[in-house]
Amino acid sequence: SAQVSSAVAFDDKETAREVFDAVSSDTDLSAAALWLSDGRLLHALGTPGAIAQNAKGGVARRQVFNLPDRILAVSPVQSREGPKGTLALEFSKDELTATRAELERASLLAGGIALVFGSAFALLIAQSFARRLRAISSVAEKVAAGDGGACRTGWCAAMGNALIASCSSGFLQL
Repeated sequence: SAQVSSAVAFDDKETAREVFDAVSSDTDLSAAALWLSDGRLLHALGTPGAIAQNAKGGVARRQVFNLPDRILAVSPVQSREGPKGTLALEFSKDELTATRAELERASLLAGGIALVFGSAFALLIAQSFARRLRAISSVAEKVAAGDGGACRTGWCAAMGNALIASCSSGFLQL
């Protein structure tokens, strides 16, 4: 609002136009309006909506309204020379909505990929545990059946007799 205070002070449409032209390159800015304290429109860019029009009588403080399709910001303008006015800026939410939708799609894709890889790794780990448990169970059954030599060959020998004995007693307690 400081940039347009001199336009309000001197009822200067050219200064207001120059300021509005400078911000008109913002693609999200859909409308801007500057009213004098008597409600007269000094300059407008685009067509301010009905809610923005309600501010032309003046506002006491800066306010931001989050509307369904746009964001409206209104601010009082106080010139050093005394005159007052009101500045209203309306910003479109189209780009925000598109960006949000794109982020949601990317998040869903990343989540899906993480779920697939996580499930694949979980399956590999589960298969590895199952293979080891089957080997331990097989040796435990042989030991329980009285085959004392079951722990001298194959997988059991590599793991050591103490481990198999420990596993065998664990299975027997179950």
